[in-house]
Amino acid sequence: PDSVTSPMEILQAWDDMTDMDIEVWSDGDFGLSGSFSSDTEEKIRKKRSKYFISKCLLHHKNARRQWVILVDVEEFVTYNTIHEDEPVHESDCGNDSAHEEELKGETEDIYPPFPVPSSLMKNVSFRNELPPLGEMTIVDYLKREKYFKPWYNRACVTMPRVLIGSNSSGWERLDLIHRHMPPGFDAKNFDTLRHRVHAKVDNWYANLYGKVILDVNRLAKEDLEFPAFSIHRPYFYKCPYAYPCFDKSMLKVNRYLGSFETFSAGLRRKRKQIAKIYKEKASLIDGGADDDMRPWLNQFVGLLGEVEAHDLTSYLIVNASEEMK
Repeated sequence: PDSVTSPMEILQAWDDMTDMDIEVWSDGDFGLSGSFSSDTEEKIRKKRSKYFISKCLLHHKNARRQWVILVDVEEFVTYNTIHEDEPVHESDCGNDSAHEEELKGETEDIYPPFPVPSSLMKNVSFRNELPPLGEMTIVDYLKREKYFKPWYNRACVTMPRVLIGSNSSGWERLDLIHRHMPPGFDAKNFDTLRHRVHAKVDNWYANLYGKVILDVNRLAKEDLEFPAFSIHRPYFYKCPYAYPCFDKSMLKVNRYLGSFETFSAGLRRKRKQIAKIYKEKASLIDGGADDDMRPWLNQFVGLLGEVEAHDLTSYLIVNASEEMK
C-alpha cells in the first residue's frame, strides 16, 4: 500500500519474454478486505503479510509445486559457500531453548512421499559439498540432495540473511566489481554486482531473522488455510527458530541495502528519520566482501541471449543513472 511506483511494465516484460508465469495480487485476492481504521499502519502491514503468505503457499500447493522461497524484492538466495573470514560457531543459533517461551517448539520431521534408500538414511548435506558457484541451479541442487537432511526430513528450512551494501570495496574498486562481466553490461547498474561488502555474518542487528524455503507438497492444506505466524517462521512446528546457524546452513539470503533513494521509497516517515535508519544500517556493513552472487548475470545472458537479457534489465540502467545524479 505504500508503493509510489508500479512494477507492472517490468513484470509484463518478464512474463512475455521468459517462461515465468507472473500473477499480481491485490488485497481481495488473498482474502483481506474491509476496514482497518482501528489498526496502526504496522499492524495492517503485518496482517497483510500473514494472509498473503498462507494464500500464496496454498496457491503453489494447488499448482502441484514443491519448494517455495519467501523473500523480499531486495533479497536473493545463493549457496552459503565457505569463506575463510567466518566467525566460530555461535552457541545459541537455532536453539529454541535459549529464547523466549513463545518461540520454543520442536520442529516436526515431515518426510516426502517417496522412500529413501536404506544406504542413504543417515546422510546429511554439507557445505563443503556445495556446487561451485555458477555451475548448478538451486533447483537442481535440491533435486540432487533430496535424500539428504535437512531436505529429506524437513518441509521448512530456514536460511540466514546477510546484509550487503556499498563502501570503498563496492564503488571505488571498479576492477573488482567489473570482473567476469559479460560484454555490453555495466556492473554499476546491478546492486547484486556493484555491492560486495557485507555485515558480519554473526551480527544479528544487521542481518536480523532468516527467511525460509518450504516444500508445500508436504504441508497440509488445512494448515495453509490459516494466516501464517510470520514471514520468518510461517508455521511454528513445521519451521525451525528463525535465527539459523550460519555455519550449518546450505543456502543464504543476500539482502541488499541499496541506495538511499530506493531504501526510502514508500516509507511513511520523515526524511530525517529515514536517513538516520539508513545510516545506522550502512554502518554495520563492515564484515568483509564476497562475490557469491557474481555468476548470475553470465548464466542469465547464456540462457536468454544478449539481446533479451539487455531488454529485461534495461530498466536497471535508468534507475542506476537516476541514483548517481
